[in-house]
Amino acid sequence: MYFLSAVGRSRTAWLAAFLSSNERPCYHEGSVKFPNPVAYEDALLAGAGDSTSLLLVTRMHEVYPEAPVVVIQRDILEVYRSSHNAGLPVELNTLLDLQEAQLKIQGLHVCYEDIDKRLPEICEYISVPYDLQKHKEFKNFNIQQRTMPTKEEIDIMINSYREVA
Repeated sequence: MYFLSAVGRSRTAWLAAFLSSNERPCYHEGSVKFPNPVAYEDALLAGAGDSTSLLLVTRMHEVYPEAPVVVIQRDILEVYRSSHNAGLPVELNTLLDLQEAQLKIQGLHVCYEDIDKRLPEICEYISVPYDLQKHKEFKNFNIQQRTMPTKEEIDIMINSYREVA
C-alpha cells in the first residue's frame, strides 16, 4: 500500500496510470471508485496504491503510518490556472489551505517539475519496480481528469473517512 498525494492538477492521474500494473493497481482518487470505505480499505490492504487529494483532508497517512507517501508539490497559482483552464473551478483559498496541509505530510516530497527525473526514486520509495521502457512510452501522455466530485460527494467522502482517521 502506498499513497501519492497532491493538490489537484499535479499529474497524479498520470502517475497512477504509470505505476499501475495488473498485479498492483494504483487508483486515481480510488476512494470514489469503491462503494464504501471498507471496500476501499480492502483494496489498499491488498497492495494497491492511490493517488489522491483526499489524503490531505482525511489524514489516511496517520491511519496507515507504514504506508509510504509521495507528496507532489506544484505552485498553487499554476494549479489554480490549470484548474480553471480545464473547467474545474476551485477557490484559491481552498488551494492554499490544501497546500498548507500538504507541507505537514511526512514522506518523499517531489516538485511537480521534477517528477520525470525523480521517477526511479519515487518507484523505489514506494516499492514499485521502475520500468524505463514504460517511462519512455508514458513520458508524453497527457492523462487528465475532466471531472471533479461534487461538493456533496466530497462531503460524503470526508465524513466517511474521518471516521477511519
